[in-house]
Amino acid sequence: MVGIFVLATAALSGQAETTSTHPQEVEQRLSHLVGDWTIAGEEATYRETCEWYANRSFVVCSSSDSSDGSKSQSVLGYSSIEARYTYQNFGSGGTSNTRFGYPLGEDGLVYTLERKNSAGYVRVTTFVTPQSDGRLHFREERSVNGSPWTETANFYYVRRK
Repeated sequence: MVGIFVLATAALSGQAETTSTHPQEVEQRLSHLVGDWTIAGEEATYRETCEWYANRSFVVCSSSDSSDGSKSQSVLGYSSIEARYTYQNFGSGGTSNTRFGYPLGEDGLVYTLERKNSAGYVRVTTFVTPQSDGRLHFREERSVNGSPWTETANFYYVRRK
C-alpha cells in the first residue's frame, strides 16, 4: 500500500476465495493487508481498497486521494522461486516501482528498494506492521548516496467505517 503501495491488474475477484496458493505463514502476513483502508487524519480524502486476487495468490490494492486527484494500484505477493515477498506499484502520474520484501516480526513485512534518481543513489526501506487494534503502521526511511537514514513517512492505515 502507498498509497500501502498501489499496481494495475487485469481483474479483481469480489468473492471470497476458498483455496490458497501459498503456505499458511505467507498467506497470514499478506492477509493483514486485505481491507477497506484510509489514513488516520486523511479519512475525508484518502481511500485504499485491498482484495485477494485469484486463489489468494496476490493482494491487489487500489487507492485514490481526492485532495490531489492521484490514483494508484499495487500488487503484493510472494515469490516461492526467489523466497521473498514482492511489491509492484503503478501511479496515475506515470510512476512505478518494484520492491522486494521479507518477514518482519510476528506478522509484519519490510520492503526494500534501490534506485537512481536526480539526487543520486537512493535506498528506501518500508516497514508495514499490523497492530493489535487492527491498524497497520506504515513507516518509511531513505538514504541518498549512503547518507544517514531519514524517516520519510510514518502513519497508520485505519479501516474505513
